[in-house]
Amino acid sequence: MAAPRVSVLMPVFNGMPFLPLAVESILAQTFPDFEFVIVNDCSTDGSASYLDSLTDSRIVRIDLPVNSGVTTALQTGLNTCQGEFIARLDADDIAYDTRLAKQVAFMQQNSNVGLLGSFADMLDMNGIFLSGGKRVDKSDIDLRWDLLFKNPFIHSTVMFRTNLVLNSGLGYHLRHAEDYDLWTRLAHVAELALLPEPLIQYRVNPKSWTYTKASQQNEWSEFVSAREISCLVNASSDLINRVRNWVRVGGDLPGPDRAVLIELIRVFLEMYSRSVTSEFTRRLMRLLKKRLGWGVVKEPLYWQLWAWKPPFRLA
Repeated sequence: MAAPRVSVLMPVFNGMPFLPLAVESILAQTFPDFEFVIVNDCSTDGSASYLDSLTDSRIVRIDLPVNSGVTTALQTGLNTCQGEFIARLDADDIAYDTRLAKQVAFMQQNSNVGLLGSFADMLDMNGIFLSGGKRVDKSDIDLRWDLLFKNPFIHSTVMFRTNLVLNSGLGYHLRHAEDYDLWTRLAHVAELALLPEPLIQYRVNPKSWTYTKASQQNEWSEFVSAREISCLVNASSDLINRVRNWVRVGGDLPGPDRAVLIELIRVFLEMYSRSVTSEFTRRLMRLLKKRLGWGVVKEPLYWQLWAWKPPFRLA
């Protein structure tokens, strides 16, 4: 049989009672050419019994012999996927029925894009819609900048090219922040994109891996962020972490830290000079103005960062 166009990858550990909604949302997709790889990580809550009841031939079920954690479950599933594209969905989220169709169409039209995400509608544990927050259209350069400091992709929204991951020796490897680690590595070999519409319903679930392992997630996210920033600037880990935290939440920025920030921005702009947009530049300057004050930005930072090329007119 011909390989499916898409492999939908879902790890499951004690996914009830939300698992049926997640599974049904994939089986109801308007795009039919997919396999559904479900990795059961030794669930003990009835998830296995529910999976036993499924008869759809597109489902590929994997039962891990021992509870191994989400990273191992994801990598095991990834090694099984046969599709040209891999789409992720967690066992407590819900995909809109056109999710695969829209993402496949975009990937077909944009062969340079290796990783594609989208917005999401937020749900609470009772299925009640929450505020989705501010949604900002972001280009490749915006996403690359964000990746230096945080993970800008909701894992359940992503679709990526299977051969790009496998041929580059990539995968889910870190015990925590495994998705953030993979996206940063993919960014070195392909362009990034974000569809400016919600394609899933994301459940804020305090029992999910994201929340129960929050401290480990944060620790390893800091590790990934520092690793990527250190590729651009030569500075101590303490300096890099202070600059990272300043970009994320603000605070003081002493002279040595400011020098690292300036160098980071300068190298980033030079590295991706062909992709820099006026909107990205305005966004960056708004950040500096908000945090440092316009009087500081207007002279020293402005000229140090943009004197090497014609500056954009700032609103």
